[in-house]
Amino acid sequence: MCPIPIFPVLLGPARDAMPHPSIPADRPDLPCRTRRSLTMNARPRMLASGALLVVLTIAGPSVAPGQEGAPAVGAEVFVDRFRAGWTPTGEHMRPGDDDGWKVRMETLSGLVRLGESAVPPLIRALDDPEPDVRVLAAHALSFLADRRAADRLRRTLEEDREAAARLYAADALGAIGGLGPSPLLEKAEAEDANRDVRAHVRFALERHGKPLDDEVRSSLRTLDPRKLDAARVGDRAPDFTLDDALGKAYRLADFRGKQAVVLVFIYGDT
Repeated sequence: MCPIPIFPVLLGPARDAMPHPSIPADRPDLPCRTRRSLTMNARPRMLASGALLVVLTIAGPSVAPGQEGAPAVGAEVFVDRFRAGWTPTGEHMRPGDDDGWKVRMETLSGLVRLGESAVPPLIRALDDPEPDVRVLAAHALSFLADRRAADRLRRTLEEDREAAARLYAADALGAIGGLGPSPLLEKAEAEDANRDVRAHVRFALERHGKPLDDEVRSSLRTLDPRKLDAARVGDRAPDFTLDDALGKAYRLADFRGKQAVVLVFIYGDT
């Protein structure tokens, strides 16, 4: 489900009749509009003044931009789509003509739009026999940053044989917030066989307990799959700005005419 921010409505004295809320499903101003009926939950609250406060929560299916009207799907469906569209290579770098990255980005975007309802299925996916599915689950949980996943993510960091799963488990633990030094993290940073995992444990600790900013999740929620794969070999690269693991921003245009820019995605899995 794609929640719309909760807002209060004052309806006057408590003795007044409560109107039955009704919102048309095709309103263009709703971010997660759909042709299906929207769900509204009203919870009355009495205020000291005697007025009646009704808190409305509006929710609709998880729909990507440009795909309004498509059936709502759950986290398991997104994971299955990834499983079907992603081809394991066993290599750190994927072929240049591989479209699996688009499947991955669309899957991550869909899972983040689902929000907290995606967390339990993703926790279960951390036990999937397929390493790439476990990596995806840990990656998605690093964006959702939900405390319910913390214990299982610690076990992934400690036990998973796939380095990328351990790496994203460290990211997710940092993104949840409130992370501080612990015997597990100290051991992982000092002894993990993979240097990238060790680095990401350090990155997680260097957040100093700060949770992931919702702006990051918002960028995934609003990802438009129609705009993926816009760059073409031989054309000028579209300008963009990206933050590194420590939050420093880099803009491509700042390097134009000065030096070559190489983008490296860890394990070619992004």
